[in-house]
Amino acid sequence: MSLIVALAWQWREGSRRHQAFLDIQEGASEASIIATFGQPHEVTRCGESLWWGHDGAYQGKNDGRCQRWIRYRHFLGGYEVGFDVQSRVVSKYEYASD
Repeated sequence: MSLIVALAWQWREGSRRHQAFLDIQEGASEASIIATFGQPHEVTRCGESLWWGHDGAYQGKNDGRCQRWIRYRHFLGGYEVGFDVQSRVVSKYEYASD
């Protein structure tokens, strides 16, 4: 029975986080993202490309505005949110596996 409860909790929590990811708006503060998702699992420099959601939402090359990615991992993938020098959201990406 506890396995079923754990799986139900995981599904509910995953749905909540997914909706929170979808709700992220460009220009949102880093503090608001951390308030919603908690401390990130990893912080890295941004890569060469910008995204707004998933592979089909390519926004072009990073022209320098994205300075730092924060990553949140979960069981089946995770979320990354990119910030500019003022710690404002400029990119977000959902990945299915790492």
